[in-house]
Amino acid sequence: MITVNDKKYDLEEGLTVSELLEKLRKSDRFQQRIKNATIVVINKEVIPAGKYDTRVINKDDNIYVLTGMAGG
Repeated sequence: MITVNDKKYDLEEGLTVSELLEKLRKSDRFQQRIKNATIVVINKEVIPAGKYDTRVINKDDNIYVLTGMAGG
C-alpha cells in the first residue's frame, strides 16, 4: 500500500517515481496536478527530478506530489 497525498493506493512494489507519476497521470483526480508536478516528497525527503527514473517506491512509503502556483 502506498500513500499519495494522504490517499492510499494499492500499487505494485518496485515502481520508480517516474512510473508512479505516469500511473497517477491516468487518474482523472491527479491528471492536472501530476502534469504540473514540481516536487515529489517521499517520507519527508525531497526527491530531485533527476532521480525520478531511479528512485524506487517501497511498500508503505508516504508520498506527496506538490505543485507550484503562479499568482500576482
